[in-house]
Amino acid sequence: MELLIGGAAILGLLFLLGVELMTIMSVVSVIMCILTSLMLVFFIFCLLLLLWSEKKQAEFAGLEIKQKDTTDGNGQDSGGVNKGMKFAHYIVDGQKLCNWFPAEGILTGKIYSQGNCTVRIAGIGKHRLVFDRHSVVIVICGTVLMSLCTAGLIFYLMLVVNAM
Repeated sequence: MELLIGGAAILGLLFLLGVELMTIMSVVSVIMCILTSLMLVFFIFCLLLLLWSEKKQAEFAGLEIKQKDTTDGNGQDSGGVNKGMKFAHYIVDGQKLCNWFPAEGILTGKIYSQGNCTVRIAGIGKHRLVFDRHSVVIVICGTVLMSLCTAGLIFYLMLVVNAM
C-alpha cells in the first residue's frame, strides 16, 4: 500500500513540475520491462534447473512455516514469532527436503496430496531443491507469461520511441 501511495506522490510531483505524460509513461514502461525481464531470467533459471533435475519418489511430510532468523536490536531472538510463508516438505531418500516455492493458501488439499508422489530434485552445490507438480506448473506458466509480457513491453517501447 505504501508503494502505491509513494508512486502516486511521485507522479503528482512530476505533473506539477511539468513533465509530459508521454515521458512519464515511457519511464514507467522501461521500469516494468526491466522488472519483467528479471522475472523472466528467474523463471528461465528454474526451467534449466528442472531440465537437469532427476525424478524421485517422495512422501509428502506436510506444510510448515519456514522460520526466519529474526533478532531484535540487541541480538536477542524475537521469541520465535512465525514470520514467514508455508512451504511443502517432502521426505526423499530418508531426508526431509523443502520445496523451493511457497505453498498455496487455497486448495491445499487438492494440490498437496498425502502419501507418495513424484518430485524433481535439483542440486546447486550442497543444496538440494525440490520441485513438486505445483512448482513445475508455476515454472512453465511463469516462463510463458513473462516471455509474453516482456516481448509486449519491448514492442510497446519500440512504438513509443518511434513516435517521439
